[in-house]
Amino acid sequence: NTARGNRDYDLMLTHDIDMFRKHISPLQDLREVGHLIKTGKPFMAMGELAESITVKTGFKQDSYDAFDALMDTSENFGTRSHFYFMSSI
Repeated sequence: NTARGNRDYDLMLTHDIDMFRKHISPLQDLREVGHLIKTGKPFMAMGELAESITVKTGFKQDSYDAFDALMDTSENFGTRSHFYFMSSI
């Protein structure tokens, strides 16, 4: 008990979303691969290319698309997630 009285607290989970997909377009993916090759990271480039292909063909979920997992985790703990999206103009 404080001088100001009892205080109630709630847990509020927040998630700031800058981008909801990593692999937006094949052109953007190729630019990323080219950048990695130019900066001397050929193995990372191959990994990015492979990930892009598996996401675009539906064999793998985009690594940035974690909304379902975040919401499921929140529900399992009896809380709600609040998402804040960055808009791009």
